[in-house]
Amino acid sequence: MLVVAALILVLAACSDDPLINAIQDRDVHKVQSLLEQGNEVNVYNRAGDSALAIAIREAQLDVVQLLLQHNIDVNVHGVLGVTPLMLAVSAGYVDITRELLERGADVKALDHSGNSALMLLPIRDEPEVVRLLLGYGADVHHGNHLGLNSLMVAAYMGHEQIVDVLLEAGADVNTRMRTGQTALMRAARQGNNTIVKRLLAAGANVDFRDNDDDSALSLALKKGHIETVDLLRAAGARR
Repeated sequence: MLVVAALILVLAACSDDPLINAIQDRDVHKVQSLLEQGNEVNVYNRAGDSALAIAIREAQLDVVQLLLQHNIDVNVHGVLGVTPLMLAVSAGYVDITRELLERGADVKALDHSGNSALMLLPIRDEPEVVRLLLGYGADVHHGNHLGLNSLMVAAYMGHEQIVDVLLEAGADVNTRMRTGQTALMRAARQGNNTIVKRLLAAGANVDFRDNDDDSALSLALKKGHIETVDLLRAAGARR
């Protein structure tokens, strides 16, 4: 009996909080019931993820709304330093991003790699998320530990609308990563021609070379992006 009792205690100690379990079970009614009963809202699973982070990551937007109504900490950092705001931005959740910002989410918080929410862009080209962040004071010039910034990320991903918003906000087209790469090099490598045109129009330098002695032109040539090559040569690139 003592062994059984000890085992029960161990299992109890290893189990997640009821609120975490309800979120992971996608049981909205249970979540609401627990919150109405006064269950602690700022709880974590065994991996160190907060209840709010779990709900955002699993796209349980109704649960997110419930949690936000119960004074949850919107600036809690996960194991890798990722905040709920970063998760909402990367998922492209405009309404959740707005509500987190309105409730005091720190737009300048950084994860362990030095990324801000503005750098963790959504997979789809969602400019409204970026406008929200900029409106709350996000630094368009911020770069992570590698010198990567939001314009470089958007250029690589082919997010034309986001590139426009960042350029309008004053993003420097000629900022360089520690590897020497620029937003133009990253766009050229991907063959993102519309973005290449916009960066060139904004004054991007076609002569910069990275630490491997590659230029935007040589990167486009290596990837076989012929139209990109023509655009760069027309802008004065020679090698």
